[in-house]
Amino acid sequence: MLRHLMNRASIAVVLLSISSLRAQVKDIEGWEPTKWDMSLEQTREALAGRAQDVALVQSPHVKLQIPKIEANGIPLSVNFEFTDKGGLSIVAMSVRDGVARASAFEGLKQSLIEKYGPPSDQDAKTERDQNGARLAVRTAVWRMPSTTVLLNWSEDENDIGNVMVTYSKVIKSVP
Repeated sequence: MLRHLMNRASIAVVLLSISSLRAQVKDIEGWEPTKWDMSLEQTREALAGRAQDVALVQSPHVKLQIPKIEANGIPLSVNFEFTDKGGLSIVAMSVRDGVARASAFEGLKQSLIEKYGPPSDQDAKTERDQNGARLAVRTAVWRMPSTTVLLNWSEDENDIGNVMVTYSKVIKSVP
């Protein structure tokens, strides 16, 4: 009887280990079809007409934008940022206006957990902005060898804030 229970417990541990391994992603090298260091042309081509050019007046590094996509039913806009040398380095998604930030944060967090497993780090704090207003900030971070994914929700005492998901290329130090 004891041996039977131990075998069942061992099987349960193995099954839990397999399911947690499935949830853990070892690495991603960009966002969706784009890869880090792609040129503007390669990125535009990979996005297959979904992105539009952005005027340089907005930001010298943001060159492409998808004005509206949905993730888990949450409307987002997506900006693609390039280094001075022209390689894709950041994909920044902002929750569009009119969406409840708390539910957007939780929905995006759940979606990211399903894709990449539990976050490497999480934090919730209240701080003061440059004008002294109270600012509530919640973050969740997924760290992988090539990419860091940051989910951030910030909101001040006047109910002004945002929710963003930022995929960024990990800069590897040169020995």
